[in-house]
Amino acid sequence: MQLGQHSEAIKIYQQMMMRMPYLEDGYAGSMKMYAELHHLSEVRKVYQQLTDAFFEEYGITPSKEIAAWYRNWELGVISSS
Repeated sequence: MQLGQHSEAIKIYQQMMMRMPYLEDGYAGSMKMYAELHHLSEVRKVYQQLTDAFFEEYGITPSKEIAAWYRNWELGVISSS
């Protein structure tokens, strides 16, 4: 995927997050795009937005799949530092 495509995908995922904050797809897609671009702080920021929104609005945590992806991503970031 080229840089312009990443930017366009991120915009679409951000719109999803705003319009449908109860769906993880926008957050997950956004995190994965930022991860591909090596924008570490943005991945962490989006994950925090997801966890905050889900807990505050619904009293739940992100799905096991999203949490596992994020944990694995963090481990990869830490091990490559």
